[in-house]
Amino acid sequence: MSFSLSDLFFVLVIFQLVFISVFLFTNRKGKKLSNGLLGSFFLVIGLNLIDNFLLLKNYYFSYPSLALWSLWIILLLGPLIYLYTQSVLFKDFIMTSRKWIQI
Repeated sequence: MSFSLSDLFFVLVIFQLVFISVFLFTNRKGKKLSNGLLGSFFLVIGLNLIDNFLLLKNYYFSYPSLALWSLWIILLLGPLIYLYTQSVLFKDFIMTSRKWIQI
């Protein structure tokens, strides 16, 4: 498997997204809920890019049962960014199961 400059850039972006999401999950300052939602948003983007990278590198030809596992996870991007903006805009925002139903 050979890596080109674009592959290196792809892996660097994935690493940064995962690193930022881990940082936001472990950060104790600021709004914990907002940090968790933004960290989840970045993690979903990172997982989607990992799946696309594996697809581009033909990894799934050897293991077809693992192919395209991130197709369903991309559907979380809209609700996560909506809930993140709600948590930033409103001081008294509390995460409940009803919030997920309203989306």
